[in-house]
Amino acid sequence: MSWSLGETAALALKAARGAGMSWGLAEETAASVVWLHSRGLPGISALCSYLGQYLGQDLGQAAPRRALKAAARS
Repeated sequence: MSWSLGETAALALKAARGAGMSWGLAEETAASVVWLHSRGLPGISALCSYLGQYLGQDLGQAAPRRALKAAARS
């Protein structure tokens, strides 16, 4: 499964808003994730790591491994 950059941005925006970020920060976060993802870097994984630190939790166990693997491949 591969995600388009638009789908990746929407996922990142929802995750950032769900973590309690303001709309502006959430949009900047989504743009950063898309930038990383478009260059073949693990944008979604970076977002999970950052949000885990932002919330003070380990989100690695919460994210579906299949989704992370799909994001890393594309």
